Amino acid sequence: MMCSSLGKEKEIIASELARKVQQLNGMEELLADLKAQNEILLAKVQACASEHKERRSAGETQGNAALQERNKELSEQLLKSLDGYRSLKRKYRDVQEENNGLHNTIAEIEGQVKVQLESIWELKARMNEQTVNHEEEISAIEHALEDLTFKTSQHREKKDCSRP
Repeated sequence: MMCSSLGKEKEIIASELARKVQQLNGMEELLADLKAQNEILLAKVQACASEHKERRSAGETQGNAALQERNKELSEQLLKSLDGYRSLKRKYRDVQEENNGLHNTIAEIEGQVKVQLESIWELKARMNEQTVNHEEEISAIEHALEDLTFKTSQHREKKDCSRP
């Protein structure tokens, strides 16, 4: 029964990892969109600048202030987009680090579960022996499984605290 609950914990952690991967893919798409938007804004700024040069060379000074205002607006949009890109990049790195930590924890828990399963199998094999103190071995296995439950609950609490 305890082993099945560990299997469920492993499935929960695996589903969380899959969710994190989907989030990372979404962020990558957002980053690509922001890069494309930045390129479009840069092209618009360059087009406005070249248009401004053409008007200035032609002697047209009307609308000069409007072009300068438009250039300023586009520059501000570009800066906002760059800030958003940097923010998403930081979030992406944070999620990657969290994902790596979860992978490491899962690997550690899997190893500990395997050790405990082997202990259970060995205990079953020796159940007929009268000289073995079964209570001590069962207590040791119970303690190890409680440690695993504690570790998984810590990760669950971290996940719950990180959600807004």
